[in-house]
Amino acid sequence: MVRLAIVSLLGALPFVVGASRVESAELTLEVSATDASFRVTDRRTGRTWESEPNYPHMPQNLAVTGCEAVDREIRLTMTASGGRNLLATFRLEPEPGEMTVTFDTGWR
Repeated sequence: MVRLAIVSLLGALPFVVGASRVESAELTLEVSATDASFRVTDRRTGRTWESEPNYPHMPQNLAVTGCEAVDREIRLTMTASGGRNLLATFRLEPEPGEMTVTFDTGWR
C-alpha cells in the first residue's frame, strides 16, 4: 500500500459529472467515476483545485470499475487489462483542510 499526501493540485480544468462527493467543514471532495479525476474545494475561501482528466501518466489499460462515498472517504476501484485490481481511497483527514490518497494494489 502506498500513501500519498496531496501537496499541490492543478487549477481550473473541466470536470466530468457523475462524481462521488464527501464534505468536511473545510473541504468538499469530488471524484469522477468515469476517469478518476478529482476536484477539491476549500469551503472557507471558495477556491477550487482540479486534477487533469485522463492523466498523462495513468496507464491507458486502467478502467474505473466502481466509485463509492463512505463517510469522509471516496473509494475508487480500477482494473487493468489482465485482471490486476487497484483501490484508490481519497480521504478527508480530521486535520483541518487536509486530504490524502492511498493506493492499494493488493485489493481484490
